[in-house]
Amino acid sequence: MAEVPIDKRFRGSVRLVTLLLWRIGESTDVEKGFADARAMRMIDENHERFIRDCLEVDARMGRGEDPGIKLTIDVVNELQACALRLNSADPA
Repeated sequence: MAEVPIDKRFRGSVRLVTLLLWRIGESTDVEKGFADARAMRMIDENHERFIRDCLEVDARMGRGEDPGIKLTIDVVNELQACALRLNSADPA
């Protein structure tokens, strides 16, 4: 089985994190998701900053621009760890 390219793993992880923020905020407003996730202590300031940076990188990639960072397995792993944090402390 072929390995999934790092950029596809990154973009898929960004989408997952976005969906989790929507679920946490009970809205498609990512800002509300961030606020609620921080209030529930699912993520801290550093996690939020990292996720925001990843959202911006994804937006650049979506526009066909240079992402501005080198996508590595460490970046993807950290983003997936953030997704686990958002999913593990289910607010429901």
